[in-house]
Amino acid sequence: PSCLAIAPERACGDAVHWVRDGEQGVVVPVGDMETLAARVGDLIASPCALERMGAAAHAFAREGAKLLLGARRLDR
Repeated sequence: PSCLAIAPERACGDAVHWVRDGEQGVVVPVGDMETLAARVGDLIASPCALERMGAAAHAFAREGAKLLLGARRLDR
């Protein structure tokens, strides 16, 4: 399984804290449809980059879930 984040810079909090641009996905300015279209176009043109970022996003999410589960166990 893989996932990929495409996040606006300042939608729900500051996406740059959750998505490393170019590593786990892409971060674009809110409302900048031209940049969004260009970044999505870049991803479509580069399946290897898309796969690499998807794998990194999946690993990041998996590690975050492990940390959350560990914290919940400590809270009991």
